[in-house]
Amino acid sequence: MIVEAPFRPATIEDCYDIARLLKIASGGVAEYTWTTMQVDYPGLSPIEIGERRYASDRTVFTYKNCIVASQDD
Repeated sequence: MIVEAPFRPATIEDCYDIARLLKIASGGVAEYTWTTMQVDYPGLSPIEIGERRYASDRTVFTYKNCIVASQDD
């Protein structure tokens, strides 16, 4: 059986999940990178920094450049 997921442009509400998935897929590289940015984001955890960066449009790493596939919400 082939299941086709509905694809849609990511929204700002997807930023945490995008960061979480990148953290998993990068094998630690994303988390390390976000850790090096903690001076610019005081008090935030690395995953929160990733979420903030995806919520911004000041970098290419933005939700606006992501496509989301979802199934059953």
